[in-house]
Amino acid sequence: MQYTIEMACGHKDIVNITGKMSERERKIKYYESCGLCQKCYAERREQERLKKEKEAEERRNSGELDIQPQLEYLPYCEWENEDPILSICIKGDDTKSVKDNLKSMGYKWDGNKWSKKISQAAILEECSKLAEIGSVYTKDPEITKDNLEKFMKEHLEYAIKRHEKWEKMRIRLEKMKPQKPEIIIGKWNHKIYGKTGNYSIYVNDVKINIADNIASEIKKYEKESCEWDEMWAVNMRNIQNGL
Repeated sequence: MQYTIEMACGHKDIVNITGKMSERERKIKYYESCGLCQKCYAERREQERLKKEKEAEERRNSGELDIQPQLEYLPYCEWENEDPILSICIKGDDTKSVKDNLKSMGYKWDGNKWSKKISQAAILEECSKLAEIGSVYTKDPEITKDNLEKFMKEHLEYAIKRHEKWEKMRIRLEKMKPQKPEIIIGKWNHKIYGKTGNYSIYVNDVKINIADNIASEIKKYEKESCEWDEMWAVNMRNIQNGL
């Protein structure tokens, strides 16, 4: 139902409100005390946009951008020479303006943030590189040698325990992993065409005719592979949940 309401900005506007009468009355009171008419709302959004643009320009002129590096241990992957692997994630309003720099440094965009894997030993050098492209969080360091050591002291022991547990699980499950038939090594679409006595598959875009026993072997591998993937996922969830 449509209501003409005098908004908090002093202007009247037509609003469509549905629901129970008590809910409608609550919404009407909200619009009267806090709401803006469409024109005032659009003006406020424009003011906020201009303010953000001005702040971004001031940051660019000062060389101190809103580029925020954050660290997180990655215990569920292989550590090189037992050197802990971390993820360094980059957020902030100014990351778009330096995306080419971040790409050249090996960062990838996942739709929400820039990130890449990095060894523990390379973090301070990485932060220096981020400072060079304008990160205020590394110029006036949020990540310094001292608080990096504090971060590691707080999180490393737990990460190592989780990694050791993951590593044991990985070794155990790798021994149980189904052996992939040699004939499907390459680009295969996981499909078997035809029927008994006339089976074929496509590997690397090339058609290959296969015997019935080979088709059975591939089907068995696919079934066991799905079961192994599920077993891996269950074990990983248990480790992450501390079970």
